[in-house]
Formats: sequence, structure tokens, C-alpha cells
Amino acid sequence: MKEMTDIGLISEFLVNYQGGFARRGLLGEILYWLWQSYSMDPILIIQSISIICFSGVVIFFGYQFLKKRYNWWILPLGFFLANGWIIRKDYLMILILAAIIYGYIHLKNIYLKLLFVILLEIVLIFTHEAFFFFGTPFVILLFLRDKNLDVKIGVRILFSTLLVLLFLIVCYYKGNNQIVMSISNSWSPLFSDLVQNGGILKSLSWETLPTMKFHFRVNFVESSFGFIGLIIRPITLFFVYYLASRILFVFRTPHSQLQDNDKPLLASILIFQFIMLIPMFTVLSCDTGRVVLYWLSSSFIFFLLIPRELLKYIFPQYFLRSITKIDQKIDILLPPTKGLMALLVLVITMTPVGFHIDEAMSRSVFGVVGTFVSNILRSIMIIF
Repeated sequence: MKEMTDIGLISEFLVNYQGGFARRGLLGEILYWLWQSYSMDPILIIQSISIICFSGVVIFFGYQFLKKRYNWWILPLGFFLANGWIIRKDYLMILILAAIIYGYIHLKNIYLKLLFVILLEIVLIFTHEAFFFFGTPFVILLFLRDKNLDVKIGVRILFSTLLVLLFLIVCYYKGNNQIVMSISNSWSPLFSDLVQNGGILKSLSWETLPTMKFHFRVNFVESSFGFIGLIIRPITLFFVYYLASRILFVFRTPHSQLQDNDKPLLASILIFQFIMLIPMFTVLSCDTGRVVLYWLSSSFIFFLLIPRELLKYIFPQYFLRSITKIDQKIDILLPPTKGLMALLVLVITMTPVGFHIDEAMSRSVFGVVGTFVSNILRSIMIIF
């Protein structure tokens, strides 16, 4: 709740089109119109959207896990592990991604299905370009590989090209110093110095190459404990994958809908999503916690909503076979047991920005509980 008044985080919602078209500006333009036309408080709207979307994601995963009889206490793995910021657009994008997949699966009219998916894709890509990496590739894959979709190959290619074109448009109109100043001036009656305080807004003026160098430096050069940090980071990401791809099956309930042949499907989704997010893990972002949030949440959305008979044909067979062979070898070297899963749940986590071992440990379940107990003991010692 403390983040709800942080102008540095709120500024992401305030990007609008008052200085011309710019990435991330769609939602901000709507907020600006509501403020100008109806004097609606943008901060109150941002806070309401953030809480509603976060609650919506919790309800969505909770309902799906209960419906499929999965262990509900595994849920934190999906959307709490990565320390996502409630006040930013993360949970809005995750919730709308779930709506896209649900609409694609359940809408029977092909034209209504296409219109629904395209409109929401436009909304999300124009809301935040990060969605293209964790949402659009799988939607394109789904559209191209769905054998039950009665659409000619030319239409499929045109649809896929349109989604890529939308992303390229956002990349081209990424923003500049003049646009940043115009946005700041448009909100000046409410926020006196948005350029100075709105760190996310200022990022619109960053040049591409220096931005990539900055993210690379934060991700790899400034990792804590130097070379050891560079080794531990990929190991941590491996264990996140290991945990996410196996925990449902290790703690499978007697009435669960899970089948053994679901394992390679979930693993393949996780690997595909990770590959698509590599640009964000390396040079396009240093918000490690958010990227892991995108990775896990989107993967579980696809696994929960898309029917198994359709998922089997989404990926090429050689891809599924390769993932299966690799996972079998991993399980031989590191057998997934309940004890190991429980241990990983206690210690595995991510830092919000970059990768710092000490901060990551303090944010783990083990670290939070340990700090809490330590503070209690310290208070007792002060009293006596």
C-alpha cells in the first residue's frame, strides 16, 4: 500500500499522447481525458485499477486451482514469488492476457474471436510494450498451430504480421525529451515536477543503445558478490523452472485433473516463455522480479486455460521430445521430492531490480520469517 503514493511508480500510468504518440501512452491518455472531462482524480483511479487487477489475478488463479483440484498453497509460486509491484501495470496485463486466452478458447464465431483478440492485443501492446514478449508470441503460435481453427493460412499470417507490426510501431515511436516535457506539462496542475520525480516517465527519452548497456550492466556487471553472483543467478532461474514445472505433480492431490503426460506440456510452455523473455532478462529490462512474474504467470495461464488436446499440437513434436529428454535427465540427477520442493519454496526468490544474493535471501520465505523472529527476540532483549 505504501507504493500507492510513489510518484515514481504512478508515473508509468501518466504517460499520454499530449506530446504525440508514444509507447505506454494509451491508458494515460484515457486517464487524462477523464481528468479533463470529469475532474476524476487520476491517482484514485490508478490505485483502484491496481487493487482490482491484483485481486482479479488472485481470484483467477484461486478459482482455476480449486476447479482443477490443485493444491491451493502452491499459488504463491505463480504471482507472488517474483515481487511484482501492484501499483504498476503488471497485474493489469496478466489479467487481460487471461481474458485473451479465455476468449480465444470459448468464442465460437471466428470473426468475433479474431476481433476480440486483436483489440485486446492492441490495448496491451499500446499499454506496455513488455506484453509483446510474454503474451504475443504464444498467441501467434496458438493461432498458427491451431488445427481446429477454420481460417486459411493467408489470414493466419496476416493476423500474426499485424501483431508484430503493432510492436514495431511502438518501438519506432518510443518517445523523446520533447514528448516527456509535454506529458509533464499536461499534468502540471496536479504534479508540479513530474519529469524530476517520475523516473519511469523519464525512461521514454532514453536512447536505445545506452539503455541496453545500462540494463546489461545492472543485470550482469553490478551483481552482488561479483563472479559468484553471475553463477548463482542462472542457477536460481534454473531452480525456479525446476520448481514451477514439477511442484504440481509432486504434490498432486488424489482427485487432481493432472496426468503424467501433462508434464512435458507445462515444461514446454515454461521453456518457450523463458526463451521469448530472454531480451528482457538481458538488455531490455533490469526489473528481474517483474520479468519472472511475467514468465511464471503467463505460463500458468496457458497451462490452465488451453485444452490439453490443443496444447499437444501447439509445439512441434521435436520440441516436446527434446524437453522431455532433458527433463528426464534432470530428474535422474536431481529427483523431485516433496522435501526438496518444500525447501525450494522456502529459499528461492528474486530481487525486484538486478540480482543481489543478500537481498534475495532476505525476501525469501526463510528470510522474512527469520527477520521477523529476530526482531521479536531483539525487542524482548531490549525490554529485559
